[in-house]
Amino acid sequence: MMGIISESDDFVYTNPNFDTEWQEAQRYIEHPNLEKRIQWTKQDWLDKVKNGKVVNFSEIENLQNISNPDEFEKLFPEKVERFIAALAKKQFELPIAVKYPNGTVELIAGNTRVTGLRNKGYDPKIWVFEL
Repeated sequence: MMGIISESDDFVYTNPNFDTEWQEAQRYIEHPNLEKRIQWTKQDWLDKVKNGKVVNFSEIENLQNISNPDEFEKLFPEKVERFIAALAKKQFELPIAVKYPNGTVELIAGNTRVTGLRNKGYDPKIWVFEL
């Protein structure tokens, strides 16, 4: 399922790897903010996340859990290197965000991609699913 999902003049975006991103999603089981805790199993995650859609960053009001684009160089060096390699190939895996029932949207996976693209002046595409 890693095919091309969205293309623009600048980049190709591929489907998120939902299996791999489960590691990021697991953090929400014991999230320190009780309002952001999600009691799910891996199968729950896979069932919910696959029903998402591609949305531009600029269309999401108050996306949470993202870094300031000016701080891109301060992110984890190995993730910054992966971003630079993806930028050179002009191909990115879609970041993933969850929309809570109260309307809050939080980035679960792909902060470096979103931050790096914003740092370079782009409006990143994000896979958004609803709980």
